[in-house]
Amino acid sequence: MYNTNMLSHLKNLRQGFVLALIATLFTSIFTVLLRYILKSGENPLNLSAWMILLMVVPWLVLFQRHTSEFKKLSKRTIFLLLFIGVASSLGVNYLQSLALANTPAINFAFLYRMIVVFTVIFAWLFLKEKLTRQKMVLVPLFLSDPFY
Repeated sequence: MYNTNMLSHLKNLRQGFVLALIATLFTSIFTVLLRYILKSGENPLNLSAWMILLMVVPWLVLFQRHTSEFKKLSKRTIFLLLFIGVASSLGVNYLQSLALANTPAINFAFLYRMIVVFTVIFAWLFLKEKLTRQKMVLVPLFLSDPFY
């Protein structure tokens, strides 16, 4: 009666939702903690540098365990991964620290919601994902929701 393929797909969606929810929770907590650190007088560039340094050690340990998979990657994929790593480590962390240093955490969180708009647009442009009518209606509604 039930399509097992459909049930496994729903399980994956639920698992993805739970993981995204946990990531959102941690992002919220870290945003408030970073704002607290910045309000106490920490320099945004110094804070970004320390965050990068503290992230390097666990990533190197993880990378060391998966060097065989890394060697199988194409040069293009390696280039894209390096670009993403450098851009997010240096650029995004520093820009977020600057933004949090110059605006309240609540304002930052509202502006951070623009990720939804950019993700939908970039996924449509670069990944050729469908831009459905529901997405075109939900994104502006999501952004205009005063209770979010």
